[in-house]
Amino acid sequence: MDQFNLKIFCKNCGISLLSHISVPSSLTLHLHRTCQAPNASESKMLRDVLLQAGSDLAQLDSEIDQVQAVLEALRQKREALLKFTAEHNAILAPICRLPLELLTDIFVRCLSSLPCRGERVNAKRWQRFSSLIDLSGPLEGSQSMSASLKDLSPR
Repeated sequence: MDQFNLKIFCKNCGISLLSHISVPSSLTLHLHRTCQAPNASESKMLRDVLLQAGSDLAQLDSEIDQVQAVLEALRQKREALLKFTAEHNAILAPICRLPLELLTDIFVRCLSSLPCRGERVNAKRWQRFSSLIDLSGPLEGSQSMSASLKDLSPR
C-alpha cells in the first residue's frame, strides 16, 4: 500500500485523520540531472508548484503539531490511568488482608535483623513504612500499635 494513500479515520466521527494534501508528480522530469535550464513556461509552472508546495508544507507542519499535542495528551492520560490501576490493584493485594499486628511483627523482626547503619537510616526507613500503614489502632489489650513498636524497635 502506498504510504501517501493510507486512509485513517476517526473512530468517533469518521473524519479522515490524514491530510488531503498530495505530493505532486514532477512535470519537468526531462530537466532532472541535466544542466538544461527550464524555458519560460516551465519556470512559471515550477514557481507555481513550489509556491503551493511551500504552503502545503506549512499546513502539514501545523497538522503534525496538532497530532503531536493529541498524542502527548493521550500519553499523559495513559500514565494517569496506569497510576490509578496500580494504586487500586494494591488495595486488592493479598497482603492487605493480613492483620496489622502480623504486618507490624514482620516489619519489626526485619528491622531488628538488619545491621544498624545509624539512627538516621533507620528513621528514614521507619518513616517510609509508617506512612503506608495506620499505627494508631489497638493492638492486643489497651496498648497502641505505635507504643508497641517503640518498645520493640532496635535503638
